[in-house]
Amino acid sequence: MERLERRLAAALAAFARQQPGMASDEHANHQRIAHDFTVLVEHRLYALARAAVGTSTLHVPSHAGAAPDLWFLGVVTSALFQQRPHPDSLRGALQLDRAGTYTLASRIEYAYTRALELWDQASATGLDFAWNFTVAAGELLDTSRQEPWPSRPADLPAQFLVSPAYLVENRVYVRQRLYTGASFGDT
Repeated sequence: MERLERRLAAALAAFARQQPGMASDEHANHQRIAHDFTVLVEHRLYALARAAVGTSTLHVPSHAGAAPDLWFLGVVTSALFQQRPHPDSLRGALQLDRAGTYTLASRIEYAYTRALELWDQASATGLDFAWNFTVAAGELLDTSRQEPWPSRPADLPAQFLVSPAYLVENRVYVRQRLYTGASFGDT
């Protein structure tokens, strides 16, 4: 009986992959991953970025305006999701001073570990997925795949990426979060 159930499940999964509008168990797993990714970014990674602002030797560009914490969040998400991270990806990207390296060590370890878990969970589904970082600064948002960071207006052009889109088989599961402003440095 188990063998028959496995064959039926495999046949249904193959059928679902061929139907563009039909979701499979793998797609449901990606919905959960998308939710977990969003929660991670909005809470843990944002808190890490805010803490890193005062302990990093990294130069914050002028177009970060009055939001260096959001610019640092972009650095954090890039280090963890532009490619599968390695243990020093985040530390290297943040360029923390000695005190920051010590005080943020547990937060960095948590962020790295959780990012790896999301990478592994997404890979285990067998579906094509990607975190998309492509954004054109100065252009208005494409609301089908982008949204402003919650404190920013949606009708102003993108200035920089805060967090990437999460795509599965070229479908948007999480839209990019962008810092928006009238011009570089606008707050």
